Amino acid sequence: MIVKKKILFLLFFTMVIAVGKFNHNLKKPIFTITRSEEALNFSSIFLKLTSLGNKRFYSSILWTHTLLSGDLEHYKNNDLSSWMYLRFDAITDLDPFFYEAYLYGGRYLSIIKDDLIGAEALLLKGLKFYPNDYWLLYYTAFNYYFEMQEKETGILYYKKLINHPKANKINPTLSTLLAGMVARQGNYESSIQILKNSIATTTKPEFKKRCQTLIIQISIEKDLHCLNNKNKNCNTIDPMGLPYIKKNGIFDSQTKRRKFK
Repeated sequence: MIVKKKILFLLFFTMVIAVGKFNHNLKKPIFTITRSEEALNFSSIFLKLTSLGNKRFYSSILWTHTLLSGDLEHYKNNDLSSWMYLRFDAITDLDPFFYEAYLYGGRYLSIIKDDLIGAEALLLKGLKFYPNDYWLLYYTAFNYYFEMQEKETGILYYKKLINHPKANKINPTLSTLLAGMVARQGNYESSIQILKNSIATTTKPEFKKRCQTLIIQISIEKDLHCLNNKNKNCNTIDPMGLPYIKKNGIFDSQTKRRKFK
């Protein structure tokens, strides 16, 4: 009986070793689970109902967990379904005045996650509660103009920024950037007017000089556009007093210029 048990034990032990060795040598399929598939998101309605009046506390916990769990994976589906957008949306549903969630969440979605639609939705949601906030306007403008390539919409938000009460304190030279953007759209008069307004409001001689230089450059670009499109009443002399010259059927300036394209 004892011998029989020993034989059975040996057989069992041998089978365990054999199975283990087989399992070790067996090629196993590789499964990749993205952070979006792994992440857990709750409905905002569910969170509100279960918060028992502690919405700000819940939103703070979710915010901390989201920052700790954040990933760098780009999201390109453009369907407002990325796990981080859904998390930021839920956080700001719980606490609509959670300013940092709009600001840093919007920047993270736009620049790191490449979730441009999610960033747009979150930043615009923030502007409903902070309509005159400089930085929310700034990153909304940046997301539209540089990331989404929606130039005209981006310019509209940049125009709001240069007229913002904090504009001169935070970024007094932003108007020169905007003037270049507007000139690239072909709106030369509007671009020149932006620079003239900046000259009238600034007290810094160096910045005035920079604006005046840009006005000359944009004026030349405007004149050449007029001449080469064979429009009427075009200036034939540039702001520096030099006549425009024609080479191979195309007008050009004798003054060194910057092309706004």
